[in-house]
Amino acid sequence: MHLVSLGCAKNQVDSEKMLGALVQAGALICEDPRDADTVVINTCGFIASAKEESVNTILAAAKLKDEGTCQRLIVAGCLVARHPDELAVELPEVDAFTGVGDAEAVVRACGLRPRGCARLRFGLPHVAFLRIADGCDNRCAYCAIPLIRGSLRSEPPRAVVAEASRLAGQGAREIIIIAQDTTSYGRDRKDGASLARLLPRLAAVTGKAWLRLMYTHPAHFSDDLISAYQDLPTLCRYVDVPLQHLSDPILKRMGRRVTQKQCLDLIDKLRARVPGLVLRTTFLVGFPGETASQFNELLRLVERIEFDHLGAFTYSVEEGTAAARLPRRVSQKEKDRRYAELMAAQQEIAARRNAARMGQRCMLLVDSPAPGRKGAFISRFYGQAPDVDGVTLLRAANAKPGRFFDAVITAAQGYDLVARPWKR
Repeated sequence: MHLVSLGCAKNQVDSEKMLGALVQAGALICEDPRDADTVVINTCGFIASAKEESVNTILAAAKLKDEGTCQRLIVAGCLVARHPDELAVELPEVDAFTGVGDAEAVVRACGLRPRGCARLRFGLPHVAFLRIADGCDNRCAYCAIPLIRGSLRSEPPRAVVAEASRLAGQGAREIIIIAQDTTSYGRDRKDGASLARLLPRLAAVTGKAWLRLMYTHPAHFSDDLISAYQDLPTLCRYVDVPLQHLSDPILKRMGRRVTQKQCLDLIDKLRARVPGLVLRTTFLVGFPGETASQFNELLRLVERIEFDHLGAFTYSVEEGTAAARLPRRVSQKEKDRRYAELMAAQQEIAARRNAARMGQRCMLLVDSPAPGRKGAFISRFYGQAPDVDGVTLLRAANAKPGRFFDAVITAAQGYDLVARPWKR
């Protein structure tokens, strides 16, 4: 069988558990879908572009059935959770639909008997995702996550620590802590669990592995959490805080439960208390009612703050969300224009901030050989998360994937950096 995993890192964890359960049940995994008698697609249904990618992937797999190379097609995940009835009607080629994270249902749909659920990781062997919670209680107006994954459900601290220890024991040199909102961890529990209390326990069992925290919320970023960045040497001084906007009227319409001043105060506090901080954010442009002046306010603040990394996406109507009922829609043409203007501004900022890193000594985590470049390796310093940020091209014949390497930055190339070995 062959599995296709779409969407975010949270979905990848579900896919890894599906793979593990399938192998436990006796399935043989194929890299090429044309060699498989069964194809499983774990879909994403977060926004319109992700849904389109999921449907196109399903249709491509359906062609394999037509050609006779595949006998069974199973579709799982977020898109199924959002549109189960519509998919069943529109995609008769699919043999079975299963919901979010139901590994046993996938095994049964493959005609096998569940025999436990181990986790079979894929991707870089030295990078692992640690999901500490699922679901979300924030109920942002534009977001379908609560409709797909439900309310916040934090994993027990003991189970999270045990999983982190297993990942480190399997050779993970970077453990990326994820949830829909990692800073909400423990708010649904009655045992006093919190992210700030969890992090020292994780650091204690993961040795020298980097811990990277993703998907934090500005409304829930506590002083204790900031202190963790100061106190824990292996916690990367990298903050991923999706702000979504910085105009107060838009933040209110989005249901973000935070103001512009609170966001700016948090950034100032983080930069003052965490030396070497690398800051990443995400913005949503073209939200219903966003005026030109409100977008320009966001743009001016982005230029003033100078985020190290910035992602953006245009608003799309998501059925069942509060924002889907809002008036004063922004045209697609205008949304695209604002997106392009914001990303052009960030490109200049990123180039400037990267140029300022030349001559700095840093520890790199080596990911893989650089394609077509002998003696060069794709690597990252602590301020570069895999897949979402730029990389550092390390020119060193003795580097090895999965190892740390002492280097110095020698050049900047847009979003990327270049480095060579550090010599005393």
